[in-house]
Amino acid sequence: MTPLPPAEELPKYTETVMAAGRGWQVADVLCRCGPGDPPAEERHSHVSVAAVLSGSFSYRSDKGRAFLAPGSFLLGNVEQCYCCGHAHDTGDRCVAFQCGPEFVEEIAADLPGIKRIAFTTHRLAAHPFLVPTLARIARFTRVGHEEDAEALAVDTVSLALCACHDTDEAPVRAQDESRVAAAIDRINHAPDAGISLSDLAADAQIGRHHFLRVFRRVTGVTPYAYLMSRRLMAAADALFDDDARILDIALDAGFSDLSDFTRRFRAAFGMPPARYRAQRTRRKMH
Repeated sequence: MTPLPPAEELPKYTETVMAAGRGWQVADVLCRCGPGDPPAEERHSHVSVAAVLSGSFSYRSDKGRAFLAPGSFLLGNVEQCYCCGHAHDTGDRCVAFQCGPEFVEEIAADLPGIKRIAFTTHRLAAHPFLVPTLARIARFTRVGHEEDAEALAVDTVSLALCACHDTDEAPVRAQDESRVAAAIDRINHAPDAGISLSDLAADAQIGRHHFLRVFRRVTGVTPYAYLMSRRLMAAADALFDDDARILDIALDAGFSDLSDFTRRFRAAFGMPPARYRAQRTRRKMH
């Protein structure tokens, strides 16, 4: 077997097209840049909706600056120039749905109230309502069938168009971003742990209420909402990949009891955990 090259010899950026069709493609995008790498200016050649699966990074364009964490979605307009930086973390992995304007316009025409296809913000924050789509995307990277890819692309772009709206976000300071990046890293390494707002604020060496405001300004969601989204994502992956009891999956993901987990899961996915798991069985039968 040919040995893998040392990490320092791996390319800083790779993009692998997993599926493609007329006017769209889905790419697995892996970045290995870190704090020692200077930001490089790039340009979106397509309309892009990218789900952040791991890692965190800063994104800057003429619309300002945004911080992208696992569970959030990056939104890019065609021909838009931007810079990405990894001041607080090394590497990230995204699944990018890259579409031509005509493909997006066709989707938008079927969405009530959507008058324009240009995104007015850089990101969709990592809110629990995004978890079902994020879970579908993560599953697609593991066991996806190419015939499912276009439907997933349509649904993901539809979600972005419907959820994206004008925002008046306060500017983010580098110091605040650094504090929140450390909190994001702690949550993602152990979403099942009993992490409190006081714990995260103490790590950041600021007061609880100050930290709450800073976290929401940087990520777009509260620390609790972000923690719930990561726990739901972990549970959804386990329901599809693991044969453990639903109660054990709930407890392993960090939920206090089965009823709390079922209520939150149903609110996010529109179905109870058992029915969600049954989809795996139906897929295997096909």
